[in-house]
Amino acid sequence: APPQQRDGASSDLVETTSARWLRPADALDGGEEGRFTIVFPTRKVLAELAAFDGVAALERTLPGREVPRLQPTIVMVDGVPMVQLPGLDPEVA
Repeated sequence: APPQQRDGASSDLVETTSARWLRPADALDGGEEGRFTIVFPTRKVLAELAAFDGVAALERTLPGREVPRLQPTIVMVDGVPMVQLPGLDPEVA
């Protein structure tokens, strides 16, 4: 984290119950290992951010970049409701 933001991580004790600075890959690992819960939209953003070596690499891609809208839909697969995103296989809801 930038020096001016290191002490700024906090939680609202409602939607977030704790806050900390982590690299995206470390956050994903912690979610996979069950150390903390990461909801689906956050997992998707972290996975995209983890592809970059750092903030500077990410910033180089921003000019002119358009963020695609991922609109999930609910589909039934063998009687089971599934969440489907454009371009991805359905995931259990």
